[in-house]
Amino acid sequence: MVCVAAFIFLCIVSIFSARYRVHLKKAWECLTKRVRLQKCETGFKDDVKNSLLAKVVMWRPGLVKPVGVMIEIAAVLLVVMVVWSLFEVAKGSAALVAFGTCTVARPDACALDSTEMCGIETERIGFFYSLWTLQPHVFMRGWFEDFGEAFRAAPMRFRNWDAINYIPGNASFYRPFDWGNEFALIVLDPGCRVCRDSYLNKLESGFFDRYNTAFVVYVIPGVQGEEFMFRNSQLIARYIEAGRGVVVPGDEYILDWAIVSRLFSGFDEYGRQYQDAFNSSYSAEEAEARLQSWLVEFGFSEEEVEEIVARANSGEVKAALETNQSMVDHQIRTRMIPTSIYGGRRHMGLFRK
Repeated sequence: MVCVAAFIFLCIVSIFSARYRVHLKKAWECLTKRVRLQKCETGFKDDVKNSLLAKVVMWRPGLVKPVGVMIEIAAVLLVVMVVWSLFEVAKGSAALVAFGTCTVARPDACALDSTEMCGIETERIGFFYSLWTLQPHVFMRGWFEDFGEAFRAAPMRFRNWDAINYIPGNASFYRPFDWGNEFALIVLDPGCRVCRDSYLNKLESGFFDRYNTAFVVYVIPGVQGEEFMFRNSQLIARYIEAGRGVVVPGDEYILDWAIVSRLFSGFDEYGRQYQDAFNSSYSAEEAEARLQSWLVEFGFSEEEVEEIVARANSGEVKAALETNQSMVDHQIRTRMIPTSIYGGRRHMGLFRK
C-alpha cells in the first residue's frame, strides 16, 4: 500500500513541481507490478519508507519499527480515502444528472445546487454515528441504495417526457380543455411553500393559458419520527383528492383546483396566508373545520359537504393517494417538489416567471 499511497501523493505534487516526476515514474512502475500481483523490483517502497525513517533512526532508533507500522497504516487509510472519494464523486455526479442535486438522501443539502424546492428526504445515519453505534452495515446499505437509485434514474434525465403519460384518469384541468394546447402535469405537496410560489408564478406568467394543466398531489414523507414533512398536508390532500371531478356550484372550477387555489393564494381572517396557517397554526381539528368551511363558501349544500367529507375519509381516496406516491417515486422519480412535466422535459423545483 505504501507505493500506492506514494503514487497518489506524487500525482498531486508533480502538478506543481517537475522534480517529483522522476519519482512518479518509479511509483508508477511499482504500482503496475503490484496490480499484476508481481513483486516490486524497483525497491521503491523501501526507498520511500527509508527516507521517512531516516530521521527517526538518528534520533529515536527504538521507534523505527512502530513508525514503520504507522506508515503502512497511514498508506492504507490514504488509499481507502481516495477510493471512497472517487465513489462519492461518482454518486454525486449521478445524482446531479438524475435529480439535479448531489445528495440523494437530502436534496436540499447540496451546496452545488441553488434550486428552490421541498426535498423528498430519506432518513440515513451518518458514518461516524454508524461506527459509534456499531451499525456500519446500515450506513453502507443506505449509501449503496442511494448510489443505485441515482445510477438507475440518471438516464431518465435525457428522455422525452410527455405529461399525458402521468396524468391520472380522474384528473381535472385548471381551465376548460383546449385541443390547441399541450399537456402539463404538476406534482405538488399542499404544505410546500415552493409549490405555492410556483403556482403563483405560473398564474402570473399565463402558464395555465398555454397548457392543459393537471396536477398530482404528493405528500412528502417526514423524517426523524415525523409521519409527514408538513403538519396538515395529508388531511388537505385527502380533501383535494375527494374533490376530483366535483364541479364547484356556479363556477368553472373543479373542486380540487378550487382548494389548491384558495390554499395557495388566500388569507384567513387574521391576515395569515392559508398555507402558512395550515402548516404552523391549525391543529388537525381546526384544519378540517377550515376545509369544511371552504366547501360551504364554495356553495355546496350540507348534504354535499357530508358526501365530500365521507369520500375524503374513504379507502378509495387513500388508495388514490398511495397510487400518486408510487407513481412519483417509481415512474417520475423526482427528489424535488414541485416537479412539472411540460414541453417534453421534467422540470424540478421552483418555476420562475
